[in-house]
Amino acid sequence: MSRYARHLSLKEIGSAGQQKIAEARVLVIGAGGLGCPVLQYLAAAGVGRIGIVDNDVVSISNLQRQVLFRESDIGKNKADAAKSHLVALNSTIELVAYPEKITSANALDIVAGFDLVIDCTDNFPTRYLMNDVCLLADKPYIYGAIHRFEGQVAVFNLTKESANYRDLYPAPPAAGSVPTCEEEGVLGVLPGLIGTMQAIEALKIITQSGEVLDSTLVMLGAWDNTRQKMVIKPKGTRAKVTKLIDYEAFCGIKNYRKNMKEITVQELDSWKRNNVSFQLIDVREAHEYETVNIGGELMPMSQLQEYLDLIDKDRQVVVHCHHGGRSGSVIQALQSRYGFDNLYNLVGGIHAWAEEIDPTLPTY
Repeated sequence: MSRYARHLSLKEIGSAGQQKIAEARVLVIGAGGLGCPVLQYLAAAGVGRIGIVDNDVVSISNLQRQVLFRESDIGKNKADAAKSHLVALNSTIELVAYPEKITSANALDIVAGFDLVIDCTDNFPTRYLMNDVCLLADKPYIYGAIHRFEGQVAVFNLTKESANYRDLYPAPPAAGSVPTCEEEGVLGVLPGLIGTMQAIEALKIITQSGEVLDSTLVMLGAWDNTRQKMVIKPKGTRAKVTKLIDYEAFCGIKNYRKNMKEITVQELDSWKRNNVSFQLIDVREAHEYETVNIGGELMPMSQLQEYLDLIDKDRQVVVHCHHGGRSGSVIQALQSRYGFDNLYNLVGGIHAWAEEIDPTLPTY
């Protein structure tokens, strides 16, 4: 037990608490910015069984904040790569990698083998899915989120009287309306802070010690050193969750895509090579355009109203951003408000172009 000597010295944990940690089974959804510190600290703490769910692969842009990984991991599945590093950190615990996307079809089966779920994902469909799974399976759910310089942490479903994620967000935001970290950026150290807070909440729940953020949202502003706390009251949403649903449809993503024409980077490359007449619009911000561009006309989403007269209505128009989210929102607005019907969203944005068409371009 010398490995855990500093825990044993804490009267709030001691040998009894460390035994509870050794017997705990924790499932971590997402091995990205939040998941990396959660996994590192829970493995180091001696959590007996840790599950890691992630179907994504490590990319070079991840290394700015996902400090569990190394350059040699680029291209590897995150769940598998995380497991290999955690085994080297603590070979005495059980680590289970699930290199797959968690869905309504497999979530209940995966969660069944664990006592506690920590959500380290970055999208609304998965958050609603994991909330509902935890309600149905009666598991505590630790939520975390980051955006630019701000982060949130909360504990839901600790008891049957606790609030759940739907009490905080009864309805999802409109599809495409919330930019991702890839699109708006995130301070590299922020997920370390928020992920560590999630790990602390897990250890408090496991050891049944300390003041858990039960039905309480903590909001941190890293750039201005602000901290706010909000108690979330149950609103009767628990009883309404009786089964798992199609969460992409619930969040409007399928309809969002259905009503939008798309073009792949391969198709755009073909248009360029065959001199097809089209207009290419880049809706990223000026500082992003200066970092890398593919020759599109810069019309930042934040100033789009000023550029309406410059958007061609008589030929095909391809709109792109970094990954496809902001450009999708722009297209949706132009179609619904101004009647454009000649717009194509570039799938994967300039990032996909750099990855698949021109690897000499810098990525961010």
